[in-house]
Amino acid sequence: MVEEKKIETGIHKTKVTGWGIRETNNGGAQIWVRFANNVIWFQNVNSNNIGDEIAARGLILCGFKGNDLPDLFDDDCFDLNRDVEIYVQYKVNHEGNNQMQVNIHDPSRNQIKGNLDKREGLKFIKSIKATLKMDFKKAKGDISDNGKGVADEPKAKTEDDFDDTEIPF
Repeated sequence: MVEEKKIETGIHKTKVTGWGIRETNNGGAQIWVRFANNVIWFQNVNSNNIGDEIAARGLILCGFKGNDLPDLFDDDCFDLNRDVEIYVQYKVNHEGNNQMQVNIHDPSRNQIKGNLDKREGLKFIKSIKATLKMDFKKAKGDISDNGKGVADEPKAKTEDDFDDTEIPF
């Protein structure tokens, strides 16, 4: 019996080695892309707008040079030297088995909506007169660096530290 090597959960940098389109069991179309680490990404197309957007973005991130689905049949439709980041995770499927799920990492999805560049940020901070100067001063006083950057632990009270104002009667 041949034991199949399990790909670890996480982000993997790899390259495209194969691709195509296949028909699903319900008669739909599904794109597949194989990577150098033998992981395969599948994405249904023509079933909803979100799936089609995911398919288009995924293909472009993989180095697809074409303009539409028929271009997937061209031998040179991908940049095979391009590094692609994929995210592998496992989820339990409807049959109760762990099934690998693969997503193409899209760096543009890491952007924070409304993020200001340095010039815009400084202008904005000045316009709303925002400052944390005193808060930083207090935080620096409260946090003991000791080379670790860890906050001081509160000390347990001893009999000498007893405060009679804490008596509830």
